[in-house]
Amino acid sequence: MPGQSEVRDGPGTEKGTFDMRCASYVSLRKDTGSFVFRWTIPALARQFFGGRTEVKRTLGTDQRRVAIRLARRLSVMLERTINQVMASQLRQQDAPTAALSIKLLERFVDGSIHMEGLELDPEHAEEDRQLLATLLGSVATAKASADQRTLADLVKAYFEDGKRANKWTSKTTQELETIFALMLEILGGGKVLADLSRKDFAYFKEVLGKLPSNRSKNPLYRGKSVLELAAMKIPQDQLLSATTMNKILGWVSSLMEWGQLHGYVSANFAEGLALAKTKRDDEHREPYTDDGARALKEAALGGDHRAPWQKWIPLLLMYQGMRVNEAAQLACADFSEVDGIPVVTITDEDGRRVKTSAARRTIPLHPELVRLGLLDHVDALRKRAIVRVWPELSAGRDGYGQGVSRWFAHYREKIGLGRRDLHSLRHSVATRLREADVPEDVVQDLLGHARGTSESFKRYAKSASVKRLHAALSRLTYEPAKVVPLRVVSGA
Repeated sequence: MPGQSEVRDGPGTEKGTFDMRCASYVSLRKDTGSFVFRWTIPALARQFFGGRTEVKRTLGTDQRRVAIRLARRLSVMLERTINQVMASQLRQQDAPTAALSIKLLERFVDGSIHMEGLELDPEHAEEDRQLLATLLGSVATAKASADQRTLADLVKAYFEDGKRANKWTSKTTQELETIFALMLEILGGGKVLADLSRKDFAYFKEVLGKLPSNRSKNPLYRGKSVLELAAMKIPQDQLLSATTMNKILGWVSSLMEWGQLHGYVSANFAEGLALAKTKRDDEHREPYTDDGARALKEAALGGDHRAPWQKWIPLLLMYQGMRVNEAAQLACADFSEVDGIPVVTITDEDGRRVKTSAARRTIPLHPELVRLGLLDHVDALRKRAIVRVWPELSAGRDGYGQGVSRWFAHYREKIGLGRRDLHSLRHSVATRLREADVPEDVVQDLLGHARGTSESFKRYAKSASVKRLHAALSRLTYEPAKVVPLRVVSGA
């Protein structure tokens, strides 16, 4: 065609793919003096573009050689993308998911996401950066485009900072590696941070909502890319739960918040994306009923255990409100006396773990545990120079409590407790202390929660005294309330 330059330069057709190569051209608009990219859409792919036969984009340059170079890169990227989508649909042998495919391709065409594969020419790098900033629809200026740090760079820096500060346990670190690997797969590790926008993370959330849980374990989904999974019709009960999605979105928001604080990004574009809760916080776990608590206590005292911890850890959780790992990692040295009151200290010394700084605490032992002989058991271990209270337990990825939780998952069915887990005992303690009119700040001290929200409580108020904590904990009971019969006065 007169006045046009053909830039036909696509990749060869590989086995199992479609030949989506079509001619693309650049032409000069006389009214603007800028070259325009035109790309003929393959017939098989026109369904993703609303039936259009051509893509047209202004290239933002009046230099023919630059326009041809940019057009060639756009053409290759479009061909690759459509090829992947078509191949994905062919493998599924299912009708194309038009909405997702159209949205994906439109985002490539309108420039709202970074186009991987548009490598810069080293001889014209700065010129290309400025042109691509315009071409890709970035709101960034030439100053922002000069910063070529990527999303993968941000994740790497975030991990390095976390490791230096020893922020996370090995379990949390592994979870974060999985979460951020998923984020990079969806948004692209090569995504330039200066090009990030709110739209990227809205897209991330949308794709999350189409993905299955246990992706690597289910043979139906194992080995498939995010694009392939998001295009599948996955049953609702197999999708990621709202809780899991919110956990992922929360960590991604934390990453972006850190990035904003350290000058990597201009704003936290992932903030506020969490799904609305369908349950109140106190509805996620049900506390034990009186009958359930008594059944657990009777089973613990029944003596049918291979190791002492199977008796004592459920009782510690029932009467102290400890977390599972706090009880499982106890040492004999953690038991002592303060003002004549038996106490136990929860600490992260000697390689042990606590969930938060507020979890480090010294609390009185419940009188019922003393009566049942817990201190006698600890004294017997001391005489044998045994350091840990439960030497049979070994530390796993999640701490000493991992084996305890695994054991209880089977044990609870055996003794007829249904699906209630050990952590539900912590809810039971909190609920029963509240019903016994114990002040909230005292409950927080006993359970190892941060105290209050005001500066007065958080910074200046000290933990309640052991004497006050002992008086409060002594009000915790699983015995049924005594019914006092009404006294009927004759003639009343």
